[in-house]
Amino acid sequence: MPTKEVKGMMDIINKLNESVKPSEEKSKPTVNKKLAGVSKNAQGMLEILQKLDEATTKVTKNIIKESRDDIELAAMNKKGNSVRVEDYEVVLEKAQVVPGIKKTFYTIKQGNKVIHEQLSLFETAMGVVKGLLFENDSKVERLLDLDNRYVSALQEAATYKVKCRTINEQNKIDIAMAKQGAAVSKMKDIKNQIKSAL
Repeated sequence: MPTKEVKGMMDIINKLNESVKPSEEKSKPTVNKKLAGVSKNAQGMLEILQKLDEATTKVTKNIIKESRDDIELAAMNKKGNSVRVEDYEVVLEKAQVVPGIKKTFYTIKQGNKVIHEQLSLFETAMGVVKGLLFENDSKVERLLDLDNRYVSALQEAATYKVKCRTINEQNKIDIAMAKQGAAVSKMKDIKNQIKSAL
């Protein structure tokens, strides 16, 4: 009966064999075993390493190919306080959330026309741009709705943060901190929803 280590190695070999399709056998890199100075006992390991190299090369090629189709990787051009994607420009600008707390917000423009302004997250802005490029209105509306909810939670968290600085009574500070924590938790939840909507 094979040991745990042998079973693990057999699983790796099977997965590597599955990753190399017959059409790819022709483009298989060859290693001259004599030049590599490999003994007969090590030839099996050399074959495993060759298959591993082939699998990683294939994955790398696929990632490069996919990145060409990804607008965020292929078409993004950052200059100063803005990012351009195709005809759209995302402008970064600092704005006050509540007195004493500032944050970067994002405005989407097409030429001189403002399409959407005061978006709270870069992820939202890029998702909206992607939705506009591919005319996916339902995705744009979903992202804008989530972003509005995020801004509300952000303002609530910022308000309680400022209150914590000005309150003197410990029990009121504890209440304000708890409410701030709840708002921050809500922000995280909404941000996760935005990321999954992308």
